Amino acid sequence: MVQFTKSPAEIAAKIPEFISYSQAASVPLGLTTAAAGLFWTKGGAGLNPTLDKSVQFTGQPAVVIGGASSVGQYAIQVLRFAGFSPIIAYASARHTDVLKNLGATHIIDRESVAINNLPAEVKKITDKPVRVVYDAISLPDTQEASYATLAEGGNLIVVLEPKVKAPVEEKRIHQIMGNVHPEYNRSFGRVLYANLTKYLDEETFVPNRVEELPDGLAGIPDGLERLKNDKVSGTKLIALPHKTL
Repeated sequence: MVQFTKSPAEIAAKIPEFISYSQAASVPLGLTTAAAGLFWTKGGAGLNPTLDKSVQFTGQPAVVIGGASSVGQYAIQVLRFAGFSPIIAYASARHTDVLKNLGATHIIDRESVAINNLPAEVKKITDKPVRVVYDAISLPDTQEASYATLAEGGNLIVVLEPKVKAPVEEKRIHQIMGNVHPEYNRSFGRVLYANLTKYLDEETFVPNRVEELPDGLAGIPDGLERLKNDKVSGTKLIALPHKTL
C-alpha cells in the first residue's frame, strides 16, 4: 500500500537512506519541540533563532528533565549542538549509555533521586548558575524542581501549561509547541528544515529509538495503556496505519 500526505515543501526534508520511515517519524515533532523551545524567539528562549553553528554556549550548564523521553533526547542533542556543558539529564540510570551518546555529560537517576532534590543534586555537579532548563515532562512537581534549579536570568522551557506557583520576573518560562505550520513559527521551520537532511546525514541529530506497534492503528490502545502504566521508557512507539488488520 502506498501512502501520501501533503506538506509545504519549505517545511519538508528528504529522509536519508539509512533512516527508516519509523525512525524518521520521531523527528519532526520531537526535534522541532526541542529546537524551537531553546532557539526560537517567539515562544522559546531565543538562544539561536538562525541555527548558526558559530553561536556556542561553551562552559554553560544546562539541565534536561525527562532526558529519555522523545523530546528530552532531542533537547540533549540540541544543547550539544549549541555547545552547552555540562549537560545534565534527569532520567532513569538504565538509559545512561544512550543519553551520553546523545550528548549528556551527567545522569541524575530519577529512580534514586526524588525530583524535589534535583536542585541540590545539580549543585553537586556544577557550581555555575544554570540558566537553561528544559522540562520535557512538565508536570507540576517537575516544573517546581526545574524552576528551583534555574538561576536568575535563566529560561525554563516546558511542553505543557506552566504550573509554577510563584514565578518571578527574573526567571522566564516558555511553553513551546513543536508546530512550524502556523505563520508565527514558519520562519524557524524554514531554517530547520532547510538543514534537516544534512543534520541527519551527518548524525548531528539522530532519531529516537523506535518500536513499531503491531496491527497498525489497532495496536494504539495497547500502546497507550503501556505508556499509562509506565511500561515504555527511552523508546518511541510508532503505529503504521497501512498494517491495520
